[in-house]
Amino acid sequence: MSGLSVNLPDRVPFNVQERDIDLLLLEQIHVSPPFLASLTSKLGLAGAEFDTAAHSVSTELGETDVLLVVHTRSGLHAVMIEDKIGAPMQGRQAERYHQRGAALCAAGRVTGYTTVLCAPRFYLSGVGRGEPWQHKIPLEEMCDWLGHGPAADWRRAILGAACAKLTRARSAERRDGLVPGPELLALKRSYHAYVSQHHPNLLLSTQVRGERDYFISAPGLPKGIRFKHGLYSGWVSLICERKWRPQAEAWLARPGRREDLAVERFSGEIHLRLPVEILDPALPAEVQAATINAALDRIGQLRRVAEEIAEIRF
Repeated sequence: MSGLSVNLPDRVPFNVQERDIDLLLLEQIHVSPPFLASLTSKLGLAGAEFDTAAHSVSTELGETDVLLVVHTRSGLHAVMIEDKIGAPMQGRQAERYHQRGAALCAAGRVTGYTTVLCAPRFYLSGVGRGEPWQHKIPLEEMCDWLGHGPAADWRRAILGAACAKLTRARSAERRDGLVPGPELLALKRSYHAYVSQHHPNLLLSTQVRGERDYFISAPGLPKGIRFKHGLYSGWVSLICERKWRPQAEAWLARPGRREDLAVERFSGEIHLRLPVEILDPALPAEVQAATINAALDRIGQLRRVAEEIAEIRF
């Protein structure tokens, strides 16, 4: 990023995000036959040959991060890849991958499909057995598929940086106590300064302790409705306090609720949550601007929900 002088903790001079992993895999699928052979062999599709590959393929059933189609003895086969670094799994995300795969088969575009979750090994260890991913591949294992030389070392560094970022965030999230360490304090200060400068319509809480969340208010919303950004947990939340819980429950009873909206109930409060990418404890906010802006965009989506809840009358 031009104009910034930051000591980055990994060998990669930028904040690695899930899109970076998407594009790295897409590149390797297109240009590296050994990488493609390693991937298809891992999936039980040894000998399959490349047909097409695309990034961020969306339908009315949702989005596939990387959609690879290969030739097999049985015909065309879709490999549907979801990449994660630290963002929580969306509601029914694995099931919706299967729905999209079944739709490809029903349309006659392929004769079969395979769903794949690619993430750091630490992330995959927390994915429940009930999640119906057909294959789970650690990013660490993919490092072994990248060959040798400076270009391969660069790509390995990107995958390694993604894994290290998750490890740092999970360690920071689980740290006991409310006394902030220097890393957390530095991130919270830079986060507050960044949001205050670039999103002046949002009002941030003043925090001096070790909370891993920032509470955010928006002008025009009534008291008792606010937002929260979990810096390391990968969630943004709309919080409706006890007074507004009946209205929030009434809103949730309406048909057509988005599938990635999670609901948590805490002793009188109700939290409506959307998944976002995690922040890296080792980097200042300005280096993570794209991640923060995306999270605040999600809060903007929740603000529209908050306005609808506030208008409900009994």
